[in-house]
Amino acid sequence: MSTSTDRYSCALRVARRGVLSVGLAVAWVLSAAAVALAVSINWGAAANPIYNESGLGGILLADGSVVQLIWDADQDGTDPPGTDGLPQGGDQLLDTSYIGAGAFPNTGRFSDSWNTNVVGTGNRIYIRAWNASSLSLATHYGDSPLATITSNVAFTFDCTASGSFATLSPFTATCIEGDVDCNCQVDVSDIIQVTSSWLATTGDPNYVLARDVNGDGRIDILDLMFVSSRFGAICL
Repeated sequence: MSTSTDRYSCALRVARRGVLSVGLAVAWVLSAAAVALAVSINWGAAANPIYNESGLGGILLADGSVVQLIWDADQDGTDPPGTDGLPQGGDQLLDTSYIGAGAFPNTGRFSDSWNTNVVGTGNRIYIRAWNASSLSLATHYGDSPLATITSNVAFTFDCTASGSFATLSPFTATCIEGDVDCNCQVDVSDIIQVTSSWLATTGDPNYVLARDVNGDGRIDILDLMFVSSRFGAICL
């Protein structure tokens, strides 16, 4: 009798181990599938250039001008930016780059890439271009047509494949004090902005008005001290 019981117990233990092994295998497969959903987005403007507020066929958007990759998360089309230059109304910023990135200097074009598991097949994205190297200096922006992601592995989005667009929409930035790059928070990036134009004065090639936070025509220790005093401040 005990022998039969022992055999039964042994068989039960083997069965349980089998179920556990199957469960672990299923979990591993599901985990691998989830990782596989991360999509590599190659985004840019290659087929045609992007123009500034002069309009199509006018002046090419300058190298260094900000471009944003944006997700139409609420599926209602493109929404205008907030006064800080960031997406609003349900749209979400995915990545940021600049005109001239990649192998496209001085052509109003750019190329970049971004890996994410935030968006996937069926989601719609678009590119917003700005007419300045900092959102705080921008006076106009323009949006590309929407594109629908068709792969959960790799997707190429050439925002000018169907034609050029231009930064025709007027914009006025409203930034908190010390927020040099106007991203709604005063942080190390603002300090870097100031130091990158260190001791530049009005008329110098590397003088940027937004970095001269006290407006005295010189980017120096006074500007750095002011930004540092505002460190950590965010938009309300």
